[in-house]
This record gives sequence, C-alpha cells and structure tokens, in this order.
Amino acid sequence: MYRKENGDMYIGNFTGHKMTGRGVMQYACGDRYDGDWVAAKRCGKGACAYKNRDLYSGEWADDLKHGEGKLVVATTEITYEGKFIQGVPSQIPKKMNGCYLPSDTGKGAKKPAKGVVEEATPMAQRAKGSEAQAKP
Repeated sequence: MYRKENGDMYIGNFTGHKMTGRGVMQYACGDRYDGDWVAAKRCGKGACAYKNRDLYSGEWADDLKHGEGKLVVATTEITYEGKFIQGVPSQIPKKMNGCYLPSDTGKGAKKPAKGVVEEATPMAQRAKGSEAQAKP
C-alpha cells in the first residue's frame, strides 16, 4: 500500500516507482478508482465511483475519460453511454436513460427513444453551429 501526503491510498502494481498496471486508488476526497494505470495516470480500462455517487466505467487515457464508456449521473439519473474525448462526451449518446438512440452505423434504434433524437454529431461541431446562429 502506498499513501500520499494528501491522504490518497493506492494498492496495486508499480514499475520504476510509478503506479503502473492494475491498481485501486482511494482518494482522500472520497472518490475511488479501480483499473489500469500507466506512469501514475489512469490509462486503459477502469471504473471510478465518485463521492457524489456518479459512476463511470470505461476507457481512460492520460488520467481522463477517453474512449468508450458509461457515465451514470446520480443526481439526475441520466446515463450517458458512448464515446468520450479528453474527459468530455463527444457525441449524442448511443444509450440514454434506458433508451437506445440511433447510432452512426445507420442501423437505427433498438427501442423507441423519448423526445427528439438526432444523428450522432460530435459535440464540438454542434457547439460551433449554435455559436454561428447566435452571432448577429
């Protein structure tokens, strides 16, 4: 077991005095990560249970959610299942609140989705479009 000065506790593998391989970090703030590490950063597959009761399970890179993953937001009961880029959801989710949404494969929904369903578009692209509409 390795305890940092700030109270974080790590149990797992080390390589060259850095957390590398499989391990569990119990953060002093109340968050808990169980998964893969590379050079003391979350990288690979892992799950994080946050103090606020949010849950994320999926891929990580450079200590950020990156790749395919599932985020459950406890306060709103929203579930986002899809791709993350540098910690941010990158598309309209494939699945949200138990309803499957159309994917970019063109196969359509597996179950009817509630509300308006749009084709998967990167969030950054959608934001640029709304900024252009807001400018006079």
